[in-house]
Amino acid sequence: MQTTLTDRQIYYFRFLCVAVLLAGAACYVVFTIHWQWMWDTQVMHYIVLLLNHGKVPYKDIYDINMPGAYLTERWAIGIFGGGDLGWRLYEFTLLGSMTGAMIVIALPYDWLAGLFAGVLFSLQVGSMGPWQAAERDEVMTVLIFIGYAFLMIAVRKARPALMLPFGLAMGSCDSHQANSISVRSLRAALPVLVLRRQSKSPTAHILFALAGFAICARNSARFSVATARLRAILLHPEQTGFRTTRHWRIPRCGC
Repeated sequence: MQTTLTDRQIYYFRFLCVAVLLAGAACYVVFTIHWQWMWDTQVMHYIVLLLNHGKVPYKDIYDINMPGAYLTERWAIGIFGGGDLGWRLYEFTLLGSMTGAMIVIALPYDWLAGLFAGVLFSLQVGSMGPWQAAERDEVMTVLIFIGYAFLMIAVRKARPALMLPFGLAMGSCDSHQANSISVRSLRAALPVLVLRRQSKSPTAHILFALAGFAICARNSARFSVATARLRAILLHPEQTGFRTTRHWRIPRCGC
């Protein structure tokens, strides 16, 4: 015996799912709005303070994060402020943007799947506590999904210009961690495979994506001298005088 649901029953079930997901998202906001920023955030805030006072990463500042981490932290502080409430709004914006990107990715099949994935991910992040709020890994995850959303639209709608924000998002993500650069070519190869199958030229898509990568590389170029200094410190610390040179060190915050 096989039981099937009517269209009306499916409609009400979907409505119930949406209501539960929105209620979960609202509860996440209500129960975490009072969180204070802590853990790595206090270190990154301090580094931004040093940057604003003319200090140079890897030379004057003793920290090994890549340039993208400093840039996004500075932009976030500039937009939302450096206070506790502003940082909560920053994370809510990140998670909301990622959920919207997931909905766009799943749109040809079922937008509800994107909403489910976004809310579930947000609740999972919240379960780890304020120590992991707006961490660099979370920022990278959001950038990846936003980039893929623009990639999907660019390929589906044949709009090569939308590959520019894809390149910006992926370039920003790659500037956070070096281990993600190795898969950059695989991301850019997706429109090539799809458009070739449709007998269309992917040249415009690739050029716009490369332009986005180039813009991100330019924003990080001012750290190039400091990056060379970091490489020398890591490989040959005894030859750089690193152990005896005076640096701006991150204060202990008791965490």
